[in-house]
Amino acid sequence: MITIEEGKYYRFGIESEVTGIDGEKLFKLSDPNGVKYLLNAQWYKNYDLKTGETVICHIDKINCSGRIFIEPVHPVYKPDEIYDFKIAESVKTEDGNYFLVKDIFDNKIEIPEVDLPRGSKSGDVVRCRVLTVKKGKPVLVPVAAEPDYSGFNEGDDYLFKVSGSKRYSGKYSFFILVDNEGKEFLLRKKFYEEYGIKTGDTIKCKFKKTGKEYYFEPEHPYYKKGGKYEFFIIGEDFIYTYPDGKEEAIVLLNNYGKEILVRRKNITLDSNKISCVVKDIVKGQLVLDCS
Repeated sequence: MITIEEGKYYRFGIESEVTGIDGEKLFKLSDPNGVKYLLNAQWYKNYDLKTGETVICHIDKINCSGRIFIEPVHPVYKPDEIYDFKIAESVKTEDGNYFLVKDIFDNKIEIPEVDLPRGSKSGDVVRCRVLTVKKGKPVLVPVAAEPDYSGFNEGDDYLFKVSGSKRYSGKYSFFILVDNEGKEFLLRKKFYEEYGIKTGDTIKCKFKKTGKEYYFEPEHPYYKKGGKYEFFIIGEDFIYTYPDGKEEAIVLLNNYGKEILVRRKNITLDSNKISCVVKDIVKGQLVLDCS
């Protein structure tokens, strides 16, 4: 059996096309171990995917319940590479002013106007780095707006002022963090919805690195790494264990109403609470040891 790991690439077989319950067309894929996946065919209509052939897919994410999310390799764009994109038009939204640039398949992708030189207009060419590809579309950041991580030490804490927010590619919303030198960095909003972060705040963040990714982890408003806390047990569930099984799990509730799945194995339950040590906090998610 081949071990499937988050962040790596594997060859998948395209077994068939099926129709979903809402009428959408789906590709049925199988990974090297024969585990099946479904992909929305509309997202990849320009990829020339054909039944009976194979496609290389990136393991985008393995979530806390063990579910695996995949993304077929784009025919043109590679993550972390730089490409030219032409500005198609400008738009105004509730979040601010944006330019729409076109990718190779004429998909329109939003870029904040403030990321581009003053006076930019339709027809201009913008150099952008492809951060990743989601549902067949590249997620872009202009090269001129890329963060500068020089001078930061992994594991150290730093203070930032929250100066506002930005949105990329239509739905990826970020807080803008500014350090004491005026350099800007992005913090994904969806990971920290319970933190109460708002414009004007000063927050402490730890500088982290995972593979090629650099990011800042805000100090949790309640939990500390290494601390031991009580959590309410609110139910039972399963964590999917690759490739073909599942493992009993319990559902915990943290102080912010967020559910956490932990494996049931080696845990003694004698009340509706359990004490766990916070081993780490990764993008707002608690990593617990409850044994």
